Amino acid sequence: MPRIFFALDLPEKIKDNLVQLQLKIPHASSAVKLVERGNLHLTLLFCGEVTDEALQQMLLQAQAAARAFSCFTVSIGGVGVFPSPSRPRVFWAGVREGGEQLTRLAAALSRAVGIVPGNPFSPHLTLGRVRQGKRASSGSFLEQKDFFAGIFTADRFFCLESTLTKHGPVYTKVREFMLAGQVPEK
Repeated sequence: MPRIFFALDLPEKIKDNLVQLQLKIPHASSAVKLVERGNLHLTLLFCGEVTDEALQQMLLQAQAAARAFSCFTVSIGGVGVFPSPSRPRVFWAGVREGGEQLTRLAAALSRAVGIVPGNPFSPHLTLGRVRQGKRASSGSFLEQKDFFAGIFTADRFFCLESTLTKHGPVYTKVREFMLAGQVPEK
């Protein structure tokens, strides 16, 4: 069964800036597994393993959800860690603008496809995860609070399949969903 999630892709310039930010994560080579540049994305909803039949229904429902949303602006900036600075497990970049729209889109998508997420939606981009059995310091990374990766128009999202390999996950785009409405003026 495919492992499925829905996400926004990012412009190349923003990915470039996020890769530079990843260099600020302490112990990135040993304790922290960085997300590969090509896998950087903004998750809207993780669905887990679904049957092919369920996936087809989810794709139809996701299309309806996409049509109900207009395009909006997203800016990526700021940093943080989950669950706490004293014991980071995930290093992330934040969303400065567009977080409310992302939250509404994620909730609408969740309702449409019938998947209730395990945790409340918190818009962010995962940059790295602390490896099992390892410890890392959030130290100098949290000093990057003024970090700004860029701004873009969210005019579509994707359904992706995640295939786990010994080298890390491989993401394959299953379908693209265009949002309705006009692109906002910059």
